[in-house]
Amino acid sequence: MTPTKSAKKAKPLTMSDYKRFKATNDVEAKYKLGAHLGSGAFGQVRRCTHIDTGNEFAIKIMKKEMVKKRKIYLKLLENELSILGSKSHPKIIRIVDLMEDSTNYYVVSEVVEGGELFKRLCVLESFTEQQAVNIIQQVMLGLNYLHL
Repeated sequence: MTPTKSAKKAKPLTMSDYKRFKATNDVEAKYKLGAHLGSGAFGQVRRCTHIDTGNEFAIKIMKKEMVKKRKIYLKLLENELSILGSKSHPKIIRIVDLMEDSTNYYVVSEVVEGGELFKRLCVLESFTEQQAVNIIQQVMLGLNYLHL
């Protein structure tokens, strides 16, 4: 089937399209913020605990001004949310909540233990072929799922 002249092109998503971002005045009314886990271009990641359930998550706290400052940051965030927000696989983190207030975006996701792969590889002076196979196999399982 070919598109007709009246068919509209799908326009790219923008942050305002992510209706799942719930407005909040106080993130800490829902999540107790804990230890700092890391920092990046958008902001910081902290451990958090859902107050009602006691479940632990990671919360990425991103300053809106930093995200909007450069179009590439906004595009990277949109890509991350469009991919992670719609997938469920053991090798891909799951987003569980999206919130925003006047200054920040908050992305709550599963906590991933063990740290960054790059840092772990740098610490090792060498690693076995079996270790390399295990790492690549896990990466490929996630990539395969994303491309199905």
